[in-house]
Amino acid sequence: MKSDVFRFKRFEVRQRCSAMKVGMDGVSLGAWAFESLDEDAKFTVWDVGAGTGLLSLMIAQRFPCSEVYAVEIDTEAAKEAQGNFAASQFSKRLHCVNGNIFELADTLPSPNAIVCNPPYFRDSLASPDQVRSTARHQDSLGSDSAMTLAGKYLSAGGMLAMILPYEEGDRLDFLAAVNSLSLERRVDLVSVEGKAPKRTLWEFVKGRPGKNLCGALTVKNSGGTYTAEYYNLTNNFYLDK
Repeated sequence: MKSDVFRFKRFEVRQRCSAMKVGMDGVSLGAWAFESLDEDAKFTVWDVGAGTGLLSLMIAQRFPCSEVYAVEIDTEAAKEAQGNFAASQFSKRLHCVNGNIFELADTLPSPNAIVCNPPYFRDSLASPDQVRSTARHQDSLGSDSAMTLAGKYLSAGGMLAMILPYEEGDRLDFLAAVNSLSLERRVDLVSVEGKAPKRTLWEFVKGRPGKNLCGALTVKNSGGTYTAEYYNLTNNFYLDK
C-alpha cells in the first residue's frame, strides 16, 4: 500500500484522496518533458488530468518562471492538489482548476505547453471503484483528447508531452497529423534491463516540423538499482536513498 504522503527533495505530495498515486510514469514524464525549453523563460503550462498535482509541481520546480494551470475533474483530488500547491514553495505560480478541461479551456490562459498522463485502459472494463475508473479510463480523457486539445489551444511552436503504453504508438502518427502536431521526441521506457518497453514518453510540437528524435531509457538494471541514466534524469526530485 502506498503512503498517503510522497516526499521529494523540494516538495511533498499528499495523495490520500487522489485515485492515481505517485508512480514511475508521472515522475518520468515530469522530469523528461520540455527539455528544449529555456528554464528561465516565461510560459504557461496546462497539466491536464492533474490528479495530486505531481506534474505541476515538477514543472514548476524545473521552470521557475512558468505559470502552471492544473485541471482536475474529480473534486476531492482537485482539493488535494490545491493543498499540495499551497504547501509548496512554488504556490504563487500554481493554479488548480476543478472541472472538465473541455468546458474550461476557453477560460484559461493560452498554453505554450501541455503535459498529460492520460488514462490508458482503452479496451478494459471500468474499475469497480468509480473514482479510480474516472482517473484511469479513456472515457474521461485519453491520448486522442489530449492531442485534440493541443491542436486547438497550443500556441505556435508549443509542445505536448505525454506518457502512454508502448502499443499506443501505432495510432499517434494519424492523430498528430490531423492536429497539426509533429513528433519532437520519443523515448521507450524500459522498467527493468532486458525487459520489453511498457511505456513511451512522447513529445509533439505544433506548427513546425519536429526533430523526430527517438531513443530508449532503462529505469533499473538487472540487479534492481536505478541506472545512471535514470538517476541523472530524476536526481533533482527523488530523495537520496
